[in-house]
Amino acid sequence: MEHQERLLISTAAIGTPLAAYLVIGNFTAAGNTYSLATSLDTLIPFSLGWVLPYIYMYVSSVAPVCAIKDRRLLIRWAAAVALMYVVATPIWVFYPVSVPRAALLGDDYYSYLLTIIQTLDPPTNCFPSMHVAVATLGGLVVRRVDKIVGSILLATVLPIWYSTVAVQQHWVIDGAAGLLLAFGSYLVIYKWADLPSASSMRLPRVLHLAWLALLGGALLALWTMWALGTQ
Repeated sequence: MEHQERLLISTAAIGTPLAAYLVIGNFTAAGNTYSLATSLDTLIPFSLGWVLPYIYMYVSSVAPVCAIKDRRLLIRWAAAVALMYVVATPIWVFYPVSVPRAALLGDDYYSYLLTIIQTLDPPTNCFPSMHVAVATLGGLVVRRVDKIVGSILLATVLPIWYSTVAVQQHWVIDGAAGLLLAFGSYLVIYKWADLPSASSMRLPRVLHLAWLALLGGALLALWTMWALGTQ
């Protein structure tokens, strides 16, 4: 596969849905919203430290691009992401769910990170949680070509889910819906027609260092901006 084609598919799978998510969230932000709070939510205290695994999800969403070698498999990943957003969009528009966000009064690094997230992330696209959905789908897709790395990615879904509640960006049920959405989209897109065994070839695992380096670089850049701003 040509690098340009891989970039195009990756943009379709990550950039386009994210843009739609932001537009819809800002469109519905001024209207009435709903709550899906349960007793489980009261068991998870607000904790700024969980902003790190929350941010981790954004970068780990690139993992399928660094694992999938076959063009057909990569296209199906983009299609599965698109399907998740098609299902979620009517809910965001007609039944926007929001979570009361904590007032961030501190000037520490974690507060700085969460402030950026709250500024960029619309408060009304909570159900279903695309944080959990995209992370789960990514793990499932990568596992088709690399069981070890895919299983590790799936293991990170639980702390990602927890982090969405711990930083007051989602309710617990939002993550549960995200899980169902990911598994449903995966089954629809990947099970409707078998692909030849050649599609299961993976790229070298060393490529995963690219998105890990991106995560480290982003956190370092943000820390530098925060440190300069506090001087």
